[in-house]
Amino acid sequence: MILVTGATGNNGSAAVARLAALGAPVRALARDAARAAGRLPAGVEVVEGDLAEAETLARALDGCDHLYLILPVHERALEYVGRAVDAARAAGVQHVVRLSAAGADPEAPLTLLRQHGSADRLLTDSGLGWTILRPGSFFQNLLMSAGFIRDAGEFYLPMRDARLAMIDTRDVADVAARTLTAPGHMGKSYHLTGPEAVSYQQVAEHLSELLGRPIHYVDVPPQAFLEGMLDSGVPRWDAEAISELFALVAGSGVQDVSDVVENVLGRPPRGLDRFLRDHLDAFR
Repeated sequence: MILVTGATGNNGSAAVARLAALGAPVRALARDAARAAGRLPAGVEVVEGDLAEAETLARALDGCDHLYLILPVHERALEYVGRAVDAARAAGVQHVVRLSAAGADPEAPLTLLRQHGSADRLLTDSGLGWTILRPGSFFQNLLMSAGFIRDAGEFYLPMRDARLAMIDTRDVADVAARTLTAPGHMGKSYHLTGPEAVSYQQVAEHLSELLGRPIHYVDVPPQAFLEGMLDSGVPRWDAEAISELFALVAGSGVQDVSDVVENVLGRPPRGLDRFLRDHLDAFR
């Protein structure tokens, strides 16, 4: 049995769907089981629990030999990883796959990357079997701008002309499913990217072609972006950590492209055109 945490988020729901399609026994951890059951494939076992509550983790992990550990951006994420690792060890879990982040390092200059790096080290030092997935930015993050694109023909980010090797969460899910169900992946860290690095200006140009109307990327000042997140209800710690990460990426130029997805799956990752065509109705 495979337990997936964060099962209703973009990455978690994609992983649950992929594992279910493969016929793997999968259990989804959710804070609201009834709501989660309506969003996940039929036949997936949903258990109610919270990474902040050790007793619910113990129940959720009962009978599981694999754990796919996904956490949201959160000030207490490292604490949650420690609690999950302890619970996995107590439950006899054999293999933990953790969704980390590109650039994760306990000595990284950024809050989020230090947090991810410390969490990765906590897992690798735990004595459990482990695999670490380190994607960068996700194509699916563009869906958060879909409303602006539909209504105003614009989207707003503080990314200047940076180019990112964005990856589709479906490819992350496919790699996760492979590492959870096939041998040969324990003790490995995988840097996951899409097939090429693209700028948000290129995203706007491609959307313009597909939609048949002009779409504009508007670069906004970092402080304005931070204030926008705070105004929308994002907790301050989360908003400041995300803004800090965006500032680094905006100034770092082209992100390296890796061949890990193709090596693990035997096929190339989905690119920008595939993602936009598959989700075009969201931007119309």
